[in-house]
Amino acid sequence: MTGTVFTLAGGGTLHRPFFYQFALNLPVCILLGGIDLLVVYCLRKTRLSGFKTVRIALDLLLTSFLSLLVPAVCNYLLTDITAGEAVTRSLPVIPWNWIMVLAIEIFFYNTDQLRSEREKARYKYEVLKNQVNPHFLFNCLNVLSSLAYSYAEKANLFAKRLSGVYRYILDTRETDKVTTDVEMAFVRSYIYLESVRFSDTLQVSVTDTSSGPVRHVIPTSIQMLVENALKHNINTGSSPLKIQIGISDEGVSVSNNIQLRSHVSRHGIGLRNLMQQYMLHGKEIRIIRTPDTFTVVLPYV
Repeated sequence: MTGTVFTLAGGGTLHRPFFYQFALNLPVCILLGGIDLLVVYCLRKTRLSGFKTVRIALDLLLTSFLSLLVPAVCNYLLTDITAGEAVTRSLPVIPWNWIMVLAIEIFFYNTDQLRSEREKARYKYEVLKNQVNPHFLFNCLNVLSSLAYSYAEKANLFAKRLSGVYRYILDTRETDKVTTDVEMAFVRSYIYLESVRFSDTLQVSVTDTSSGPVRHVIPTSIQMLVENALKHNINTGSSPLKIQIGISDEGVSVSNNIQLRSHVSRHGIGLRNLMQQYMLHGKEIRIIRTPDTFTVVLPYV
């Protein structure tokens, strides 16, 4: 095809069979396709990855230059035409190259979409699994059972908060983001359940200094950080676990004092899944460690 285009663009006729010219130019076509793929792949790894229009325009510009240069050089070296004629005969390759570049972009876009859906599904599964796990439910039912005998009103409130926690998880299964206020209402219900269970050994404080427009976070993200603090740290009467949730214009921070348990797995799967979810939104979670505290800062999405 490339050879045919070169010949017809130059005003000539086909002196050799089409399949001969096709085979002769096939290596050049494969080379151009490889160059296009490499350019697109490299640009997607740069800081321009978040600016799709600019990146695709740059893709087309760079690959157009290379798709013009490579065939022109090959024709100039392998035939007896001048450099100007070689460039002229190579011009028809550019539109075909644009089609190739756009096809590569579509391929990468579809791949990203599939990976994004898989990551979201995995995160939602992990959230649901963590909340419906037997330990959490068993502990809550034990607390509810003990409250039912002596504190009927408190037991009723506990049951409502417990049902609210599961209702929120089910309601946000298909939601990519929620407002900070909605998420914090869920977090307060979760904290209430754990506070009844742990009493004074768990101390949670919330400060809100945010202003301006409504902000959004990924559903259950703040709650997961509170749960991680409880999972990985001991809390006793003499050494209570202190968790601070800070809501500001820059993001939401969850900080706790470090008093690690010795028998808990620290693979960080939950936090890693959460980081991947924020990466799908083009955001990055910050982790701040000191000898005494562990802090995670969630950006808004």
